[in-house]
Amino acid sequence: MQFLFSCYIIILHKYFMIKYILVIFMIWKQFKIFGLVQGVGFRYFIKNIAKKLGIVGYVKNELDGSVTIIAGGSSNQLEMFREYIVSGNGYSNVEKIVEENIPKQDFESFYIQF
Repeated sequence: MQFLFSCYIIILHKYFMIKYILVIFMIWKQFKIFGLVQGVGFRYFIKNIAKKLGIVGYVKNELDGSVTIIAGGSSNQLEMFREYIVSGNGYSNVEKIVEENIPKQDFESFYIQF
């Protein structure tokens, strides 16, 4: 029984170390999306893609008709995410993206902010 308990602690320790390492190397970006991106299911599309890619943060509609995305992930994850943003969901039409690096955020999942 003592052996099983020790292995469990080691597994937990490795899990938390891996999570900690991922947080250290996480890049944070804000994307401001312009075009036909409201009223076409764009936020739900973005949420599903973010979850699929393992990106954390949120997406929200703005009063000016744009959509803001706060996203955290690896460089590769964010590059793929940007490609999905540009291609849209088939109903949206992305005309312009303003992208900027932002300071570290504290999210554990991706959600739609209302």
